[in-house]
Amino acid sequence: MSTSIHPLDPFDAFITRDAVVLQSLARLRSWSKSPVGLLLTGEAGVGKSFAARLLHLASGSPSSSFVTRSAAEPDLPASLRATLEQDAGTLVLDGLEHWSLESQAALVHQLVSCTGASVRIIGMSRISMARLYREDRLHPLLARQWANRVVEIPPLRARLDDLAPLIEGMLRRARREAVQLHATTWRALATHGWPGNVRELRRTIDAALTQAVDGVIEPRHLVLDRLAPPSLEALGELPFMAMRKAVDAWYLRRLLHETNDNLSEAARRSACSRKVLRERLRRHGLYRAGWTAIAEPAVALPGAEEGLRRSLLVAVASPQGVSESVSVSVSVACPSASGVVAAEERVVPWPSARLGRRLEPPRAAA
Repeated sequence: MSTSIHPLDPFDAFITRDAVVLQSLARLRSWSKSPVGLLLTGEAGVGKSFAARLLHLASGSPSSSFVTRSAAEPDLPASLRATLEQDAGTLVLDGLEHWSLESQAALVHQLVSCTGASVRIIGMSRISMARLYREDRLHPLLARQWANRVVEIPPLRARLDDLAPLIEGMLRRARREAVQLHATTWRALATHGWPGNVRELRRTIDAALTQAVDGVIEPRHLVLDRLAPPSLEALGELPFMAMRKAVDAWYLRRLLHETNDNLSEAARRSACSRKVLRERLRRHGLYRAGWTAIAEPAVALPGAEEGLRRSLLVAVASPQGVSESVSVSVSVACPSASGVVAAEERVVPWPSARLGRRLEPPRAAA
């Protein structure tokens, strides 16, 4: 979202083509001239804070006070309360899902005089009002005040038509309008799940601009959360085989992350053989040379002081990848009571390492 504000209609700064968001902005615009409170909901990074600021700027008194309080700092000092009363400002309750009912009740008590002074109270929450109320996490007075004034801002993955105008705005803000995005880059952006929403997109584009010295952003310039699930909306637009490939790649990335790149454990969890898993990983470019063959859990040393551990780490020595005939380098380490670590390197045949044969650790330092 752009940070420049249109002098006539501040809501023009909220970049979107999405019909749901446009309807929400129209509702906010209609409420902007009266000091009514409301609740903004949506995931982190969708633009709740930006929408609250635009509503304040559209109120006709953009120079009035705009105060934000959080669960970590819920109290409203007398000076701030007096300022809000004096210029009919806006009070934002951020992260409402983290507020205790006691903190909400104390603030409501402080605001009894403010509400009569036309102070607008805006709540922001990552979860819905219905859930806040159902889980007894919303003060009844606030619930009544916001009952018919709740605006949900959908996540970026649900409004992918906004990708292009948002990126154009970010390039314009960075004064890099001439920069182009490769077709494969657009596909990578469209299939990403965007758990961080517009905030994550902004970080991604800013980082990519530092790498795109030739004026073209390529997929290799993107720093994306590879564990984020792909967007269902984007998957629905793909041919079946392309959709299946995207989902399979995400599943394998997540599987490797959860198993610490342990191929044996990944095969066990996915209920397929190591051979089949290797082929799937190769198909998606996720299988790499120097793969960890064994990451054996630390075990207690016989006769050692309680709490001492030894670790066994096996790495494939061949730069060409795993084969049945290569040897592997084994590092065996043993921490001693004095904190000194004894270690040694050994080379053993790959089949022995593959079978997980235990190796005697070096003698611990005295």
